[in-house]
Amino acid sequence: AARTIQEQALKQNMVTLHNRINELGVAEPVIQQQGLDRIVVQLPGVQDTAKAKDILGRTATLEVRLVDESPEGQAAEAGTGPVPFGSERFLERNSRPVIVKKQVILTGENLTDAQPGFDNQTQEAAVHLNLDAKGSRIFRDVTRENIG
Repeated sequence: AARTIQEQALKQNMVTLHNRINELGVAEPVIQQQGLDRIVVQLPGVQDTAKAKDILGRTATLEVRLVDESPEGQAAEAGTGPVPFGSERFLERNSRPVIVKKQVILTGENLTDAQPGFDNQTQEAAVHLNLDAKGSRIFRDVTRENIG
């Protein structure tokens, strides 16, 4: 079982590295497993090695926050007002702005597992998260307080 977990972790790390290398725009990167616990990455033509190391070495973090749905937040999202105090502006993948409160509700520390999957209703790709007891309570309470 431990070996299967190690193999799965190595495969996931290779996928993560591949996604991060896409940010660099490298035409033909080489990402290959070496032995049981090593990954070799070759980036032909990369000039800025410091930037490459920074992108590849980033620690993934997870933070769950609420969207700022206040009138001020909506105005900032529409581009007709400043971002409210206590919130920040992010761009979604489609470049659409979203205003998110700075207060962190949950972090990756509350996560016990995450798996790719599909939404049962829409059949769109989704990530299924499992939370520890504390994270589950927090998620339940925040959801209950923010319905509608």
